[in-house]
Amino acid sequence: MNSPRPQELDTLQRIQNQVQRVQEHVDTRLPRQYQHVTALVCGWKWRLATLKQLQQLTPDGLDAIVKRVRMEVGTFDYQAKEQGELLTRFLCDLDNILSYGNVEVKEARKALVVSIQKLLERADTVKTKAAKLKEFAERTVGEMTLSSLTEEPQVDSTTEEADVVMGDVTEEEAVPVGMHALFASEDEEVVDEEQEDEDADAEEMEEEEDDDEEVDEEGEPEETAQPQPEPLPAQIDVSSLPLWKPYYQLQQRPDGVYLLAKLQGVDPRHVQVQYLAEAGALVVSGFKLPTHKDIVLSRFSGVPTFGRFRIVQRVSPDMLNVEQATQQLLNDGTLQVRLPYHYVHHPRFYRRCPPVQPRGRLMVW
Repeated sequence: MNSPRPQELDTLQRIQNQVQRVQEHVDTRLPRQYQHVTALVCGWKWRLATLKQLQQLTPDGLDAIVKRVRMEVGTFDYQAKEQGELLTRFLCDLDNILSYGNVEVKEARKALVVSIQKLLERADTVKTKAAKLKEFAERTVGEMTLSSLTEEPQVDSTTEEADVVMGDVTEEEAVPVGMHALFASEDEEVVDEEQEDEDADAEEMEEEEDDDEEVDEEGEPEETAQPQPEPLPAQIDVSSLPLWKPYYQLQQRPDGVYLLAKLQGVDPRHVQVQYLAEAGALVVSGFKLPTHKDIVLSRFSGVPTFGRFRIVQRVSPDMLNVEQATQQLLNDGTLQVRLPYHYVHHPRFYRRCPPVQPRGRLMVW
């Protein structure tokens, strides 16, 4: 019989101490945390229903509640999965411990493996409960989000910018612009309006001619389903949408500074670019209406992929010529705002030279 090896015994003792800590989490802490998280989800579901009846629920309050519920449920689910992974890793570590024929090491390792396997079954049970609780919480949060999006607007849409104004930036300083240029002269605006009126009249004349031709050829027009008009921004309760933070970046190029914002799926009519002269800030604001894919992704990630957005960037009018700024919405949904540099004149100074320059003397040695 060989004598016990101190190195193997120390490793077994260290693993056993770690297993005891995992056992404390599985048998004591996680069940209490499960009760706490379950009560939290059910309590917030009841409270949201009460606040909706009392009309005291705001979009920001709903976002904060949803974020907290998802954070608590996600933390519990992560801890439940972590215990099972730790126990599996302990079993792998025990496989690397060799007994070298020592009976004491062999028996201690066998007893530890049996205890870990029993504890692993309880950890799997807790992990299953955590998965069901997460599914229930996501279903509850999805119902709350959908109900807030589908309910009739109760807040005036003019207050949509009240809770996202930054610093000393006010709406009175805003200069709303279209999707062609940030600034335009009065003559250009009059020409644009006349051109738009002419185009609209020409389109109406063409439509009337087409309708007359169809009636003459077919006699009586067939009844067709008329497409429903798309909802206008004034008919949408924008304040009920969550806050969305699209990706954007600033690029410094030779011809100016570019603001690039990823606005895939955003209607150009729902985007507004403003320059606040007194605050010296460039503001890109608007909203993105949700699709089924956006709702599913928002449930899965916990971060909204639609809603209201507001990008504010301080710009220096001394360095950038904001009056010549332009914007363009690319085909891939990227909004490109170009702020050109000021053209700086560098005067040249010429030094006067005398008409006859003195020549150097020729030195002969």
